[in-house]
Amino acid sequence: MTEIRLYRHAQSELNIRRDLVGGRSNQTRLTQLGESQAVALAWHLQSENYSPDVVFSSPAIRAIHTGRIALLGHGIKEDDFITDYGLQELSQGHAEGGPRETIYTDEIRARIGVELEEFAFEGGESMRQTGQRMLNDWLLPTLEKFPDADRIVAFTHGFAIKCLAAQVEDGWDHSRIRFHSVPNVSETTLFYDRQSAALTVGDVGKVTVAD
Repeated sequence: MTEIRLYRHAQSELNIRRDLVGGRSNQTRLTQLGESQAVALAWHLQSENYSPDVVFSSPAIRAIHTGRIALLGHGIKEDDFITDYGLQELSQGHAEGGPRETIYTDEIRARIGVELEEFAFEGGESMRQTGQRMLNDWLLPTLEKFPDADRIVAFTHGFAIKCLAAQVEDGWDHSRIRFHSVPNVSETTLFYDRQSAALTVGDVGKVTVAD
């Protein structure tokens, strides 16, 4: 059995700018609180004596820094981190960084209500496309490349995590993907049965660090 842990990055500068559309925004850095959250995650993992066989991160600075702070004190070296573009956040295309007030017009909201998981801004991705990317561009190739790994960990993003869960487990409609809470530095777990090649979802957005 392979355990796959997905950690959402710690608080970033865009997390406190609720007036702006986030999306990938890969250059966004951690806040001071975010750095403290990543340190707290490091202590949490140390208390579990957690040691992964393979470590991944999305190319976003906030995810890379979260992973390094959380794991570099556990015998994991910088060279051990594998950056994978399949782990990026859902792309909001031309809307990224724009003001929500002007981006989410009545017309856009009406489109979302009709298109649901298939909605995407121009140049961006839908929820379904994001989940398929996470599954087909990252997870399945990773399981094939590291067939003997018992523990795989990745530092990634909230919507990307939920969209992946929706690809693996039934019951994740647009509303659940949108509103299910996946806090900063929360833990999501998937399991891969190497004998049956079955993927299952465990906890999604399990809190690891108290506010």
